[in-house]
Amino acid sequence: MSDRSDFGEQVGFGFVGRLLTAALGLVGTVVVARMTIPEVYGLYFFIYGVADTLNNPFGGWVEGCRKRITESEAEEGEIMGAYALGLALFTAFGVAVIALVGEFGAGYVPVDGLEQHWPVLAALFVGLNLTQQTGMILSVRPNFGYHSWIDLLKTVLKYVGQIGLVVLGYEAGGLVLGTALALVVVAPLPFRLIGVRPQLPTRATVRRIWTFAKPKFPQSMLNTMMGRIDTILIGVLATSAFVGYYNVALRISAPAIFVTQLISNGAYGDISDLHSRGEAVAERLRHAASYSSVLSVPLFFGALILGREILVTAYEPKYAAAGTFLVLIALYRLLITQEQVFASAINGLDMPYTSFRISLVKFVTNVVGSVGLFFVMGPLGVVVGSTIAQFVTYALSVYVVKVKVPSLTIVPKPLLHQLVSGVVMAGAILGLRQVVPVRSWVYVVALVGAGAAVYGVVLLAVSEHHRATLRNVSGGLLGKVVP
Repeated sequence: MSDRSDFGEQVGFGFVGRLLTAALGLVGTVVVARMTIPEVYGLYFFIYGVADTLNNPFGGWVEGCRKRITESEAEEGEIMGAYALGLALFTAFGVAVIALVGEFGAGYVPVDGLEQHWPVLAALFVGLNLTQQTGMILSVRPNFGYHSWIDLLKTVLKYVGQIGLVVLGYEAGGLVLGTALALVVVAPLPFRLIGVRPQLPTRATVRRIWTFAKPKFPQSMLNTMMGRIDTILIGVLATSAFVGYYNVALRISAPAIFVTQLISNGAYGDISDLHSRGEAVAERLRHAASYSSVLSVPLFFGALILGREILVTAYEPKYAAAGTFLVLIALYRLLITQEQVFASAINGLDMPYTSFRISLVKFVTNVVGSVGLFFVMGPLGVVVGSTIAQFVTYALSVYVVKVKVPSLTIVPKPLLHQLVSGVVMAGAILGLRQVVPVRSWVYVVALVGAGAAVYGVVLLAVSEHHRATLRNVSGGLLGKVVP
């Protein structure tokens, strides 16, 4: 197992990449949303959701490779060889299935405009398979921070391609193809950064991967479907316009999980390594839970107070109906920032069947709740159902980890400090709104900036943990950038 002593530096390095990706992504989504109508944007997200869902049965094998490559005595070359063979076989099989369904079954899918987009769906499937899955292995390596910078490059190429193709008149098909081309172009980079030459795997290596991967195949499919279930259900039960509203809210709230993605993946590798050597994991897990929600807390309170104004400022008044979606999605993301830490711990502690059972409970709760609430509340009911399912998943994950690691602190002090700072920030913004009415985008930007400043100042003032962490991470990052 490679050295993992620079965990904090990798988090900081990756976080910078995430911030740049978020800034560019926000600009890109605004430009593309303004160039299209909600129906076109919604169809693009629906196609993306289908491709991502089809892509992830292979995620079970990826999870097996991720787990075994993080262990102390891993045969890394053989594990990467097993991964590469599986990737080639699954990609070829998936393209064949998409081609057959597109040729003979396109007319039976009840989504307007989908029938002519099967070729670009296949291209997107290939791109996701090559880049997204390999990136998942990179994300548990000691240099996991580089994963964010690959995302940054992919985002640049995606929006360049999308804008160019939309200008040429390709609309939803152009959006899909632009994404697919960006994914294919960056595909070699995660392989390079993993830094392991694939070797022909032995039967023993394949068996070890399979013991962990077996329950992960259905779980991977469930997890992806849950990640896209809102988009798919809204697209089928309502209209593409509501899919567009949902997804602009989803995109603008994306920074909430940036730190979580870095910390949970890095913690997965660390916990797996420590567990394989019989060492304690409570401290690493407490540290991960302490800082995973540092961005999701202010984003939730900000959405609660300024959600509609932010969306109108970024995406024009035609997306004003997405304001309530944003509040609910921000709450969902707040829950997931904590749940993902405990989910990573369950996998790192080598409990794949327990992880699958929790995902199954979440999936059933999500589908039943979302469909049922749709008929009560309309499209918003789908998001409420997903949020309830996420809370159930969080509670189950915490219970399982607490039983396995009794010394674990479920709600560490830094998380409480973040919640207190978020409440103070919300009060400050609410007070400013009473004094300064929101009349243009300048007022919205000023309120957002003031809220961020209040949150940061209060958090650093009340929490020695955050002051120390900021010093350590910034020092390590400065050493990486300026040797």
